[in-house]
Amino acid sequence: MTEWPLVGRTDELDLLVDHAIRCPPVSGVIAGDAGVGKSKLLDELCARLDKQGFCVLRCRATAAASTIAFAAFADYWTDRSDVAAARVQTLRHLERELQRRAGTKPLAVAVDDLHHLDEGSAVLVHRLAARRESVVIGTLRVGEQPPDAVTALWKDGWAIRIDLQALSSQELAFLIQEVIRGPVEQRTQRRLYDATKGNPMFARELLADGASTGSIVQHNGVWRWKGVLSGGPRLAGLVEQRLARLSDDARSALELLAIGEPLGSSVLRRLVGETQINELERKGFAELDVDGRRLGVRLAHPLYGEVLRHAMASTTRAQVSRILADELERTGARRAGDLVRLVRWRLDGGGGGLDLASLVQGARRALAGSSYELAERLASMALAANPDHARARLALAEAQYWQGRFDEVESTLAGSSGTPEELVEMAIVASSALFWGVGRFDDAEEIIAVANRSIGDETVTGELVAHRATLLLFAGDVNAAAKLAVETLERPGMSPAAQLRALIALVAADALRGKADHAVSIADGALPDAMALADSVPHAAQEVALGRCLAQVHAGHLDDAEESATTFFDLAVRTGAEDYLGTWAMFRGRIALARGDIEHAIAQLSDARNALEEHDPGGLRPWCLGLLAHATALSCDAAPAGELLDQARATSNPAASLAWSDLLRAEAWVNARHGDLAAARDLLRRAADVAHDGGGLVVEAAVLHDIARLGDPSLVVARLVDLADDIDGPATRLYAEHASAVAAGDAAALETVAAGFESIGFWLLAAEALVSAAALWRDVGLIGRQAACTRGASELVARCQGVVSPTLERLDAHPLLESLTRREREIGRLTASGLSNREIAERLVLSMRTVGNHLNHVYAKLGIEGRSDLREVFSNVERVG
Repeated sequence: MTEWPLVGRTDELDLLVDHAIRCPPVSGVIAGDAGVGKSKLLDELCARLDKQGFCVLRCRATAAASTIAFAAFADYWTDRSDVAAARVQTLRHLERELQRRAGTKPLAVAVDDLHHLDEGSAVLVHRLAARRESVVIGTLRVGEQPPDAVTALWKDGWAIRIDLQALSSQELAFLIQEVIRGPVEQRTQRRLYDATKGNPMFARELLADGASTGSIVQHNGVWRWKGVLSGGPRLAGLVEQRLARLSDDARSALELLAIGEPLGSSVLRRLVGETQINELERKGFAELDVDGRRLGVRLAHPLYGEVLRHAMASTTRAQVSRILADELERTGARRAGDLVRLVRWRLDGGGGGLDLASLVQGARRALAGSSYELAERLASMALAANPDHARARLALAEAQYWQGRFDEVESTLAGSSGTPEELVEMAIVASSALFWGVGRFDDAEEIIAVANRSIGDETVTGELVAHRATLLLFAGDVNAAAKLAVETLERPGMSPAAQLRALIALVAADALRGKADHAVSIADGALPDAMALADSVPHAAQEVALGRCLAQVHAGHLDDAEESATTFFDLAVRTGAEDYLGTWAMFRGRIALARGDIEHAIAQLSDARNALEEHDPGGLRPWCLGLLAHATALSCDAAPAGELLDQARATSNPAASLAWSDLLRAEAWVNARHGDLAAARDLLRRAADVAHDGGGLVVEAAVLHDIARLGDPSLVVARLVDLADDIDGPATRLYAEHASAVAAGDAAALETVAAGFESIGFWLLAAEALVSAAALWRDVGLIGRQAACTRGASELVARCQGVVSPTLERLDAHPLLESLTRREREIGRLTASGLSNREIAERLVLSMRTVGNHLNHVYAKLGIEGRSDLREVFSNVERVG
């Protein structure tokens, strides 16, 4: 890893420089918590002032020397007389000496840790700033009490005070990628941010520890943190230095929080007393947390908990767990999640006090909260106490399923008995393992049929029938799935769980049949029930939300879809719900692909690929690989697309044929990238037939539109017009209008279509429509209209970050740009549009060094010297076409 650059501090740096170079100058104080980058900003400020012609003199205050007069300026003493007896003379001597060293240059005195200044040095700093002939710049740690003379700097107006905040999640992600020099998966970015709260020093030490232990690894071209995110000795040492400021009683209170946070303030007060809570809050180790009407207390920083738990002796941890369990049991354990916390603390405390009912109920709650290892542990303990307990056996099978151990599910459930309701749930888990785990659709169907015959009561088996609708959906028979889901909903006496499972299937089926409005409406109505039935239908809320998001994507409501996908992805990262992390990352990649935002699509789908390799209970990895191959085929570097497609085929689930259209579509775009447009169109016709036969009208429409994009609009216009009448949302209507305009050679209509695509966020399709319009305007000699379309297309392509398509090839078909690579043209276009190197690096997820190197190549190849020349080149390209 390279040296850590300054990120996210441009405004603060510019403000401090601006005040320092004024006449008269204004000093500056950089305040903030330890590790937020005060010293790094001070270093950059000194470098900037040095370039401005200042004589910059550095000094550092320390706690050890804070009682020694003028210790911070010891390096500038030339007269070592009795300082205590001649304070005023020493002040004057140091002022003269500092000015002598500056000579004719303006003087800047930089002081690290102003709060540790001795009184004499503090008075000297104040005098230098107040005389307004020199500038003082220094750092100050928040929470420390500086000398009065330092406080007076900003209170009396001699200096501006800047309170430096922690980095935002975006700033920290950019910083980490700059240091690691490569893309970092979204989950790892979020985990690092949550662990460090944007503190650059903590992030630096955490990454250094991760590098030394092999926890930070590169997989499939993406950096990720493998395993539990915890710091090593370096980070622990930093945190322990802070913890040393606590009294023994306050540290004991902090240990309770490390195991049990968040704790109710009244609970913690009873356990440790008000004094300890006040000390923790005053010293910045704990903070109040409002949850509804409950006032809680949690650690001010997640790393405090990591270090405390790691350092805690096993006997101490067991004792703390017993104390917390006893207190929770005393208060009734009435809140959501209390039962899981109670059984976990009882287990960690030695296992006492857990009866069979608590074990089974705790396992069910752990499943609902995605704590599968805990659920398996509790269910196994329950079965050890009673091997015939059906609910315990069911909980164990579900835990095995969600951990991807599909082969174990069948043996766990073999020969099990139970109530009809329990047998239904067992059949659901067993058929799911066969279908999604090993691709045996017929065997899954047989299990469902046998359970239906043996139970007989339709009011009980309704949940199983609704589950079969979901299997039919993923098997590619969308119409049959919708029909079965509707029949289930119309049956009298169906349980709430059966109705919910039927709604899950119907939302997704309607999304694919083009009934987006109905899908979104019933999803919104089903979500409250999904949350209420989390114990009996785990992850129902996730499934409903996925179907809703699918409807929004295919209808063309990308902003709404992206908001939903990002919300659920962040929730999965925050709560550690690994089961849907890859799924939501895949959906985010799918949305970016629909926009044509290829760099982000590849980044999101690469994250999804890695996550699904670890945890894929729904068998979505081949689908994800197909989407990634599709996105890669549209990128500057299309070489890996074929290999990705091969991996998708090799891992494809034979039962889940719903993905086949997307895999054929990806193969078509790989062929198109290799120049074989005829083969690409043949593959797309096959994909459209598969989607049509299964009832996936929205997929059929998107695939037919691809045929128009690849040169045969007349073949698909009529069918797209018919589909536009049957499918909700603007997307399919625009597909039909686009194909019609291309077939008719109508440039004005293409401009209208481009505006429509841009308004719904389909940037790539909008750019392609404008490129086609520009060519038509050129053919009739309307150069002004051609130039306007070319400029508009260039702006849209800049948003798409590295996109390549057969239509867009015409955009760069200009002699001036023939010598440039695709990446160089892209960076050149972004630079010509006015973006800085940093902004381009952030947009394309590159290092600033890489951007600079590409830009230098552009200048050399075009024979130009700078950005103004580059703007002129691209302006000429847009005018001439």
